[in-house]
Amino acid sequence: MTDKKADKVIDEAVKEVATKVKKVVEADKPLVAEPTIRPASPQIRQEFGSRRTNSRLKKSVESAKQLGATVTEVDAVKGPSVVIAGMRISPIATGLKPTGGSGDVYVYEGKEFYLPNHLMYNPHTRNGFDADEPWVARTTYKAPEMSLFVFVYDNETFHILMDDHSSFTRDAEGYYPRTKSGQLIMINSTSRNDQFVNQAVLANVESENNILNQSHLIVNSNRVGPERGWGGSGPFKLGSKRQKYSDLRLKKVDAIDSQLTRGRYFSCNFTSSAIDGSSTQESDLSHTYLTETRIKGGRITLTGLNGEKVDISAVGDVLVKGVGRMEGQQWSFPSVHVTNRFAFTEIDYTARNDRGIKMVRVDEKNVELAVNFWGEHLKLAIDTPRHTVEVVVRDSLREDKDKKAEPLPFQGPFGGGYMGPFQSQLGSRGFAGEKPGETIRNFMETYIVDQVVSRLAMIQLLDEVEATAKDLAGRRGGEYLDYLE
Repeated sequence: MTDKKADKVIDEAVKEVATKVKKVVEADKPLVAEPTIRPASPQIRQEFGSRRTNSRLKKSVESAKQLGATVTEVDAVKGPSVVIAGMRISPIATGLKPTGGSGDVYVYEGKEFYLPNHLMYNPHTRNGFDADEPWVARTTYKAPEMSLFVFVYDNETFHILMDDHSSFTRDAEGYYPRTKSGQLIMINSTSRNDQFVNQAVLANVESENNILNQSHLIVNSNRVGPERGWGGSGPFKLGSKRQKYSDLRLKKVDAIDSQLTRGRYFSCNFTSSAIDGSSTQESDLSHTYLTETRIKGGRITLTGLNGEKVDISAVGDVLVKGVGRMEGQQWSFPSVHVTNRFAFTEIDYTARNDRGIKMVRVDEKNVELAVNFWGEHLKLAIDTPRHTVEVVVRDSLREDKDKKAEPLPFQGPFGGGYMGPFQSQLGSRGFAGEKPGETIRNFMETYIVDQVVSRLAMIQLLDEVEATAKDLAGRRGGEYLDYLE
């Protein structure tokens, strides 16, 4: 075969292959659909973000449309944004500006949304006072423009007022228990699968899986928790890292610049606090306010505590119930089991540089005494007899004696030993030939033993009273508190 014939055969083969490829490509070419003309009023997708999304969430989206809002598929989450069941809801009003004498209230069609005092008046925004009108508070805080969102869930209407740096998302697949209607104010915050009842406020936080009932989570400072008090802190600025809160049950709680772990909190006011609980059991705080407070414990229960500057610092369990107002307490014990004010005390001691002997109940059957300034605590059972208490307390005090200055012997005017003014009161407690310093020491030791024994007796008595009261009233499985009411 000549070269020309060969080239001709190759060209024909190439043409044949090219023709076949062209037919295949034309056969696979997608059909171009005619453009769909959408109706004027946007339609709600029938297939929501999750097939398991509950029907109540879907109805919430539908209710927003009926109230005049539009719903669209979610693109990028950028505030202000409310996303329910994978659908984005538009606000019913935008550009809302604060009104009122202090610029602390937003009004829309007669409905009012108030900013809390913790946000308006804090160490970074207070602007002094007028000598002529000292009752008029002044602040430098400037409330932002807000957008208002509305939706209905389980026949209850919910309002969300947020700035341009906030977003609200609810896409949980579980059922939300029915609650009363609520208002949520959000400033530079995110909320994901939160429930809010009555009025709640989020400011400079990231909130997830929380119940907010008449509660405020507010961060005003660029540092929170105990760190804030260790070197000062400046005001929170847009772009700073937000404080994260999750798995909280809050009712009538103000958490201001605080660190909170997972737990249930009722009628509390936290300021610069750090509460560390167990990962296996929730902490439970009720009717409690704590200021500049640090608490550590595996399982924490505080009821009615009050406080001011309380540093419990227990490594194990912490139980405090019905104590009443406290100031400057600092318990450094392995655990704390305080059910009333008789479960802790401080006994003055002459040679401890104004540092008393602290006594705290650490569990149901034992108390501990911080007798020595350094070293281990003295542990006593609540039912310890007096003679045993006397032996161990005296031994512990005399063991600590070498670390403190002994009182100087008092010499009489004629150089002889002076029996001391307490000798006639001591009876058998004073012994002939004792030096005055020893007499004082024996008297103080007896006083401390008396204090410990009487405190143990009171603890036992009150335990019996409490047990009897429970028997008379009938036993219950524990106090029930509904965080959704």
